[in-house]
Amino acid sequence: MKKLHIVVSPRGERSRSKKLWEYILSKMDWEKETLELNNENIWFLTSSLIAYNYWYAKFEDLTTEEKRIAKLQDKFVKQILSADEIIISSPIWNFSVPAILKAYFDLILKINETVTMKDWALIWLATNVKKAYIVLTKWGYYEWQAWKSIDMIEPLIRQDLAFIWITNLEVINWEWIDRVSDEENLKKFDELKMQIDSKL
Repeated sequence: MKKLHIVVSPRGERSRSKKLWEYILSKMDWEKETLELNNENIWFLTSSLIAYNYWYAKFEDLTTEEKRIAKLQDKFVKQILSADEIIISSPIWNFSVPAILKAYFDLILKINETVTMKDWALIWLATNVKKAYIVLTKWGYYEWQAWKSIDMIEPLIRQDLAFIWITNLEVINWEWIDRVSDEENLKKFDELKMQIDSKL
């Protein structure tokens, strides 16, 4: 089985989510591929790239930089379509996903490659992905009902993945980071490891 790990945080060794996804990966013996989004120089979609994706423009019509992004898009789509399971590890920023993760989703949700439509019905093409693990680190505590409605990261990830038929998700939240003592953070980390052990 092949595992694709998508790293969103730019903080490298200082990333709190790194501890969690490294623990998950340590439990898995399958072939692994890591994609660090902040090393890929990802652009947002331009009007020309959108036209290219919908066949209104040809590859040779794109600028040099747009051609680079089109090739990067092909790489990302191939990674998704060759993975059996994926892990997305991300912090929550401003109550939602970091912009680079949304830009990544806009690239992999590609018509006729990961999703298509026939007679106004969606046909999903990424059926190879059997499960996705979503590791989220959050400064706040969103289990409180008053905060839950402004936590947009998990609903957005769920919706974007469902658009290409990745619906079997295991979400692991490390909340209240840096709001509690180091001792309490370590205790929470141990609890999350036990949660991971029970799911793998």
